[in-house]
Amino acid sequence: MSKFSEEAKILSNPILGAYLIWKITKGYSEHNSEGSSPNIFHLYLAMGVLLSPELSLEVNNYKKNIQSFVRSFDSKNNPDALYSIQDIIFLKKEYILDCITSAMAQGLIIWEPEDGNIYHNTLKSTKGVSSVSKIYKDDGKKADILGKWFANLSIEEITSYLKVVL
Repeated sequence: MSKFSEEAKILSNPILGAYLIWKITKGYSEHNSEGSSPNIFHLYLAMGVLLSPELSLEVNNYKKNIQSFVRSFDSKNNPDALYSIQDIIFLKKEYILDCITSAMAQGLIIWEPEDGNIYHNTLKSTKGVSSVSKIYKDDGKKADILGKWFANLSIEEITSYLKVVL
């Protein structure tokens, strides 16, 4: 799939974006050593990676953590690829917020105003999940992996690794 069609797949399907938000939140919560949940900054950073076909391609279980993800671009002599995250977040900020809003409207997540954290809801039924396209399942796995990678790092550490200024 071309870079353009990969990005168009996600941008043309806000329900897919809501699903990715839910998977990021779920992955983060399940792997955080203190049992805490992510905040909106985690979601924007993760979606910045997922919305870049070049960066998203490198999100996999072969990499242990975000540090090995970053090193993969150094080893390919392409460390500047990470600088695109900042631009993606800026250009797609409304879309990402729409995804968060859609996830809340669908009951996938809860945004707690008191602590600013975003909590995932556990799905009561997985009926129909087997009919979901493999491409979308793969995107969900990547979102879950990013949630896991972010789970025990501070926002400052994540932004430093990804070369993003908030």
